[in-house]
Amino acid sequence: MPDRARARTDIEAAVQDFIARGETFTAAHVTMAVRANGVYAGTLGHERGVAPIVRDIYSGGDMDGYSQTMVRNTYFAYHPIGQDPSTVDLRIGGSAWLPRVDLANFRQGDTSGADGDAPPPTPSRGATPLSKDHYNGGRAAVDGDTVRVEYNSEGYAQLPRPMTTALGWDGGTGVVLEGQTLAGSCTVRAAADGEDPTARLQPSSGALRVRDRALMPYGVGLHNDVTVQLDLGNGTLILT
Repeated sequence: MPDRARARTDIEAAVQDFIARGETFTAAHVTMAVRANGVYAGTLGHERGVAPIVRDIYSGGDMDGYSQTMVRNTYFAYHPIGQDPSTVDLRIGGSAWLPRVDLANFRQGDTSGADGDAPPPTPSRGATPLSKDHYNGGRAAVDGDTVRVEYNSEGYAQLPRPMTTALGWDGGTGVVLEGQTLAGSCTVRAAADGEDPTARLQPSSGALRVRDRALMPYGVGLHNDVTVQLDLGNGTLILT
């Protein structure tokens, strides 16, 4: 039988992450978050596993400052009080729908990997400078530059303009994401002719914003910031 108390702890943590960022979300986004994080709750199904617990967390009064609204008579959106959830894109595409975490990873209560080895230590993200500090003085980006970019309250990270300029990307350029599922990194490259871009540089300012939800299938976008590295040789940005 599933360990519901353990799963609920994981789900509560994921819900609080969304709330801390002031995001509008659904139970499906919580399901994707726990699967992307590889935690125990990620072994549960969505409709009978995660979703009822999310509803129960709201009913128990544990989403301070948030309302629950039925959208298109189909699903509940959880959103800051006073915000209209219909203005937020809450779709999760088929390719972004992550598989359940393998329950074998947690046999006998072991939270390490299925091979029994302890997971490698996570490097300190704080050691990487924030882009707003790294590019002070308006200097140009150079190959290998690595910075962190914080998400705004809507879950968007604006990638450094010096990096996109170094790659020759202009306003209106479309970009796509590439990477392996839950690998912990992905790349951003210019979209080829005929490809459907994940995002576009804004025509006027040349700014490029990427949504954390678009990164989650790659195991990226799970923190309050994303690390960006410039790879001029391959014409890409590497996100971790």
